[in-house]
Amino acid sequence: MVTVEEYFSKVNDQEKKISYQEDKIARLRDRLTSISASTEGERVKSSGKKEPLTELYCQIDEEERKLKVLNQELDNILDEIRTELASALQNDTYEKVLYKRYCMHMKYKKIALELEYSEQHIYSLRRKAYKEFEKFLKDNSK
Repeated sequence: MVTVEEYFSKVNDQEKKISYQEDKIARLRDRLTSISASTEGERVKSSGKKEPLTELYCQIDEEERKLKVLNQELDNILDEIRTELASALQNDTYEKVLYKRYCMHMKYKKIALELEYSEQHIYSLRRKAYKEFEKFLKDNSK
């Protein structure tokens, strides 16, 4: 049986992949800056091999494509969760609370402000929604 934490962990896992990919691209851009700064004003004899800058531009382009795919996968995961929450929970507010908390990583105080409830009531709603979703996951894992 999948627990609620495991179910929502796919969002965190995908966000970590995206963060890693963004860091990788930033490191490549830093290398690009350092290479272009060090070769400025120098003449390089053509050797049939790709220039270091060209290789880096190609690598950055490829990594940005990978990032785009990762972001699309995250969007798909979030859409899937939204759909599943809608079918699992009868209460629209329960859906919003779980989605905002576990997918958008919002603090309880901000959720309360957005939904115009007290923070204490949001805690209570989250507990009830969590239990209802946990029951749904358990019932549908058989």
